[in-house]
Amino acid sequence: IPASWDTATVHHLPFGPNYLDLSFRRENNVMVVTATAVNAPGFQLQSHTEGAKSQGTTVRIPLPVIEAFTSNHLPSFGAETHQLKVLSEQYGPHTYTLNLAAPGGSVQTLSLRENAPHLALHIDGATVSESKNGIRNLSAEFPAGTGYVQQTVSISW
Repeated sequence: IPASWDTATVHHLPFGPNYLDLSFRRENNVMVVTATAVNAPGFQLQSHTEGAKSQGTTVRIPLPVIEAFTSNHLPSFGAETHQLKVLSEQYGPHTYTLNLAAPGGSVQTLSLRENAPHLALHIDGATVSESKNGIRNLSAEFPAGTGYVQQTVSISW
């Protein structure tokens, strides 16, 4: 689920001849996924994610140390968009790299969710606020240019 969400539920998902509900809940550094299936004896959830633990109709999936998310404000109807775009993200051991695009000369903000406590972050390509309830605001200043320009932000801990 998006990094800005703590919970989500999908109802009435087709599963063979039956239906199931899937519930997602963040629990510290784990995403807990629970399925409720009607008339599906022996049903089990599985995940191929490294470190995931399946227990029947529940699976616990480790979350990345950091996740990024943008605001969900839409431009006015018919207006030209000037929103930040996340073009790609890459995780490595103790690193998270974002390739961003935004209008040249603009300052853009996105948020970071920390799924591990007390991270000492080092940021290249942006500035970051103090953590408040595991959320930080990251501010990136884009170089002057026409249209959208790209910038890379590297985070390590």
